[in-house]
Order: sequence, then structure tokens, then C-alpha cells
Amino acid sequence: MSAPTASAIGPVQVYQCTSDPTSSSYPGPPCVIPPSYVVGQTYMLDSPITPNVNGDNAFVSFYDNGQCVAGAIAPSDTDPGHLFANVLWVPTTAGTHKITVNQRGSSSTTVTVVAAPPGSGTPQPPTQPSCHDSGGSGSSNLLSSGSAGL
Repeated sequence: MSAPTASAIGPVQVYQCTSDPTSSSYPGPPCVIPPSYVVGQTYMLDSPITPNVNGDNAFVSFYDNGQCVAGAIAPSDTDPGHLFANVLWVPTTAGTHKITVNQRGSSSTTVTVVAAPPGSGTPQPPTQPSCHDSGGSGSSNLLSSGSAGL
């Protein structure tokens, strides 16, 4: 068996979804690129990926300024043009955030997050699988798979 060839990943997008993003057709409503990003709100990080081939478990990891947001395992498929990995992201600080996705390569985008209105409460990031590569300072305990074709 030969090793899979490296391929491009990305671009990584940051969407805001008005309902469960797994119930919509990708990339349309209810997920849109919002006019601004706000501390404490939930967003979906999304990127095209390369599927697993020949038993290769291709890990996909998402980072916010080098800190692990979450990881996923690329699903197997014969049509790599329609595969996407996505995880939820809740920014906990205002400022510039470089969002990076890693899978046999990397892609990133930068977004600016503004402070939440007073009295909004403390942001609570969701519990998700850890990252599984050297792209940031996340853990190597990956337990779950990503979604295909949202």
C-alpha cells in the first residue's frame, strides 16, 4: 500500500447557526457568516477535508490562537469534494483570533471578536473531542468523528 498523498485543506470558515447545524444542508441556512463575532456566542468552525483512505485515520484538529478547540476523525468517502469537518467554538475573549484547521496540512482565517454586552454571563465552551496533532497545545485524546456534508 502506498501512503496517501498530501492535499490541501480549507478554507476554514466561521459560521453562526440559528439552529442545530447538523440538521441543515451545507452551507446554507440556518448557518451564515455573521457580521460580527461576540464573546460567549456559539459558532461552527467548518473546513473541507480529505477523507480517510486505505485505513488512514486522518485526524482533523481546530485551534484558536494555538489552543485546541476540538478534533475529529475525517469520515471515509469516495467523493472528497463533499466532505467537511466541523466543531463548535465559543470565544471566551475579545480580540483577534487566528482559527486554524490541521489535517495533512493546515489552513487558517483570522476573525475579530468583540466583547459581550454587560450582564451576558460567563462563556462556557462545549465539551468536545481533543485535538490529535502537533498544530497547537491540545491533548492527543481524540474520541469522536466529525460530520460530513452539513
